[in-house]
Amino acid sequence: MKKRLFSVLAALLLLTASLPAFASHRSLHPTPAGYNDHDYQKMADFLDNEMTVTFFGQSMTRRIYEWLQMADSSFNINDPSTWHATYNGVTQVYTEWTSVEGEQRLSVVWGNPTITSFSGYEGCPLDLSGCEYLQSFTFNTFRLTSLDLSNCPNLTEVICRDNNITSSVNLTGCANIDTLDLTGCPLTELDLTTCPLLPFDTVRANGSGKITFANGTAYAAPDSGKQFL
Repeated sequence: MKKRLFSVLAALLLLTASLPAFASHRSLHPTPAGYNDHDYQKMADFLDNEMTVTFFGQSMTRRIYEWLQMADSSFNINDPSTWHATYNGVTQVYTEWTSVEGEQRLSVVWGNPTITSFSGYEGCPLDLSGCEYLQSFTFNTFRLTSLDLSNCPNLTEVICRDNNITSSVNLTGCANIDTLDLTGCPLTELDLTTCPLLPFDTVRANGSGKITFANGTAYAAPDSGKQFL
């Protein structure tokens, strides 16, 4: 497994020399014609986060979309129709868009990237709040530090496993969520009062520890030597 990961990063290192320096996405990535400005810029904000990978004591920093370009040369930050990266036959991320009143609106976000297996990556926030036509969100193993899906009224499925979420998951105004899986996300509190299809109003760790939530079941794990009441 380690040998395979080393060979993947070695290939990525060979490609870095061909990547130019990038400035703010706001000046370089105007919303493409036909796409909703809010939805495109929300995803562009996330893809513009920097990601540092450490390999044999050497660190390399690139924006998320640059890493995806290195894995799959067809990925183009300026063209959402290309936002589906595959490496060695394994899908890393993809999005789907749906036409609403002549605009392309974000409807599906899916990610399970293998690049985050490397050391040195600390994660970043993901904010898709207000993406009104988002229906399905799956994002695993990306070490997200926080997740904001508030005010996504058409969202029915949220699967966000094995992320480093320690600050918050915001699901306010997501009244149609009926599937929620946050297994392996070390939260201490989760407010579900505006998600009437789920069986809890609030999940909270009273004391020192973490809670996770998977498909209608809440789990609590106290810290070593501690006890939940």
